[in-house]
Amino acid sequence: MYAASDFSGARGMLVLPHRGTFFEFVPVEEMPNALSRPSPGGLTRVPIWAVERDRPYAIVPTTVSGLYAYTLGDIVRFPQTRPLRMEFMGRLSGCLSVTQELTTHVEIERAVEHALSAVPSRTVDFGAAADVGVAGTAKSRYALFVEFQEGAAPADLAAFTAAFDTGMCAQNRVYREHRSGDVAILPPRVVELRSGGSRAFLEEVTRGNVQGKFPRIIDDTKKQSLLKYAKGSS
Repeated sequence: MYAASDFSGARGMLVLPHRGTFFEFVPVEEMPNALSRPSPGGLTRVPIWAVERDRPYAIVPTTVSGLYAYTLGDIVRFPQTRPLRMEFMGRLSGCLSVTQELTTHVEIERAVEHALSAVPSRTVDFGAAADVGVAGTAKSRYALFVEFQEGAAPADLAAFTAAFDTGMCAQNRVYREHRSGDVAILPPRVVELRSGGSRAFLEEVTRGNVQGKFPRIIDDTKKQSLLKYAKGSS
């Protein structure tokens, strides 16, 4: 164990670094091909005392012997550095990425929270997918699929979409840089799901598993299935 819940009310877990293992952290933006790179050799490896607040990192522990280091696959950030507190953000294998921004489910959730606060509304569930090669261009955008509660949809969907975009820019530095001037990422779109759409989609993809959860990050196959439950679809 290198972090633990201390029930202080602060974000994340308290880091317990003195447990016989040497931990380093690789900035997530350096790991676009993380699944094909089990070894962290050649990457920037930041010691635990030099981590930056709120920057996403992949964890790299070194074996007790000191001979080997390897990437765990977890993504974390440190909401506090004195004392160190660690917050789990997701997995390298479960990120949404169109320009190596490696967006985690936590960042998507916080961007949606920002949009719900900026444009009062309530959701049943939501998840984000990628639209690649929009309108014949080499640029991409995020597609946010949302089922709003009955009577609690945003009064201005365009404003909600813009607020989600602002939230994503605040959460992910690479997304923000590639959104600037539409250099590589175009403004997102929001796809409203019809009433009961998120539940119907879950029943389809989980085959009735009552413990199934609506995915925050939606791959291309699930995206095509989900489009059937959009408002106005037949």
